[in-house]
Amino acid sequence: MKNPNDKLDIRNPITEYEVNQAQIAQDAAWGSLDIEPDDVPKILTFFPEGFFTAFYDNKGAGNFYTVRLDYDLDNPIKTWTDVSANGTCSTHQPNGKTLYGISLGVSPKFRGMKIGQLLVQRVLDFCVEINCKNFVLGCRVPEYYKHSEIPIEQYITLKNEKGEYQDPELRFYSRCGLYFTKPMPEYMSAENADPESLNYGVMSIWDNPYYKSSAEE
Repeated sequence: MKNPNDKLDIRNPITEYEVNQAQIAQDAAWGSLDIEPDDVPKILTFFPEGFFTAFYDNKGAGNFYTVRLDYDLDNPIKTWTDVSANGTCSTHQPNGKTLYGISLGVSPKFRGMKIGQLLVQRVLDFCVEINCKNFVLGCRVPEYYKHSEIPIEQYITLKNEKGEYQDPELRFYSRCGLYFTKPMPEYMSAENADPESLNYGVMSIWDNPYYKSSAEE
């Protein structure tokens, strides 16, 4: 039986067709929620190398895009709106030592094919390629609203009988190799509010084991 991943390719969208397909995937991934999909051509003006699209049979299936930042883990930027400039990625710092994940989304018609995991792995490989010290993102906790009687600090440690995180988003990123340090209140807020996560994000980190420090550090 032919491997369905033979039709899958993850790359930076460059041509007009590829950019259009990336926008189609973005609209499909987020259009079912009360969220305005981000403008792919605008994002690509800031850090095109850090924008990855999964193409399945040359159709846009999902996106994961990033920025480089000089990011202080002990004093993190408080909201997604601030860290991403409301999804535009104009916060990108070309020499930043942290690769920061802004948005991962997969079109519903392509879910269940491990495209999300493959996009994360491509971004982690990219983190190594450009010699960033770490990869960081603010993870959603989309089932926290069902357990709001539990303090968020406790909720993000809960695991199931298999020893995996109870929350599906934490479980997903844990399987991708990330670890979690602390909740970030109101990370998703105002026009970008996330009622399922009760507006919390969770600081999620992958340390680059191949990072080479510079003489200036």
